[in-house]
Amino acid sequence: MIYRFMRIIADLLLILPRRIRFYGRENIPRDGAVVLVSNHISALDPIVVGLAAKRNVHFVAKKELFRGKFLNWFMHKMNCIPIDRDKLDRSALRESITVLREGGILGVFPEGTRGNGKELLPFKSGVCFIASQAPCHIVPVGVRYGGNLFNPFAKPAEVHIGASFPYEGLEGESRRDTLNRMLEKQEAAVRKLAFPAD
Repeated sequence: MIYRFMRIIADLLLILPRRIRFYGRENIPRDGAVVLVSNHISALDPIVVGLAAKRNVHFVAKKELFRGKFLNWFMHKMNCIPIDRDKLDRSALRESITVLREGGILGVFPEGTRGNGKELLPFKSGVCFIASQAPCHIVPVGVRYGGNLFNPFAKPAEVHIGASFPYEGLEGESRRDTLNRMLEKQEAAVRKLAFPAD
């Protein structure tokens, strides 16, 4: 209920005034398990990326955003999964894997923190471990901002969505090699969408 209400508000503020332009939206499967893998440059990224999908998205978010009773309640109502970035958070991993095994959409920012918008930070391997635990479509996303998202005179934000691909190993390949190869593939796909001139 809260998620749906907030989505309507976001649609009114950002979609109707055409403050976000989506490219490749059809690449997000209408059903089944999906991992949206995106670059991270703004606190608004979960909203912007979430609006690209026409389904509810569960985002992994740093635990600091859940401090206090109200924020903890609100973030959970918004389908967010708290993660402790300072350690291997098994609880967050389990919850993320459950989302995929139930056929949901998981939103992840593998850089682990916000970048400067000029280059992609190295991806953390957690996203690949999660994707390896349940059959799913991995969908790369590149977000680009043209200025203040709420300024009607600024250039609209752009969300570029690439073709999906499965997490799969090659014959005779070790699990570690598969993870590293898939991590590189995701990073390259997101970089191409977010920073096309690179």
